Amino acid sequence: MSYSPKIDSGDFTGTDRYVANMTKSVFIPNCDMAVTGTEAGDIIVWDKSLILEGIGEPNEKRLVKVVTLNTKENPFVGINMLTTVHDQYLVVGNTDGSIHFYDFQFKIVAWFEDLNLSTIKSISFSRRKPRMAIQPQVDLTKFNTKDDKDAANNKIE
Repeated sequence: MSYSPKIDSGDFTGTDRYVANMTKSVFIPNCDMAVTGTEAGDIIVWDKSLILEGIGEPNEKRLVKVVTLNTKENPFVGINMLTTVHDQYLVVGNTDGSIHFYDFQFKIVAWFEDLNLSTIKSISFSRRKPRMAIQPQVDLTKFNTKDDKDAANNKIE
């Protein structure tokens, strides 16, 4: 059993983008929204149907908008990988080896390009947030060498 929501060519900026294959989908944390990447560099934004307007079934996803993240054409820079990290960012891995971080309004936050990487097929992050490094508990001055002590004694003042 599968589900394929209705999509029209008018939702896209061009018919060549409309026929592009979908690559990966991910749910956006803490809301009812999901996004799907395409080989043409777009993301399709899905949300629950507008039941109040009498459209669709409960919990059915509907296309809300199409956002072009990668504007390069001929060839397109496709989206291979989508994930979220720390409930803050949408991370996009592209066919040109670039990695982009977006907020959930799809505004770019950071990007990594021109690193001579191949197609990004997978990326992962630790679930734990980074923590502060621990200060060394060792007195490093006792490791001074004889030469260090001689140099300290022969300072020119």
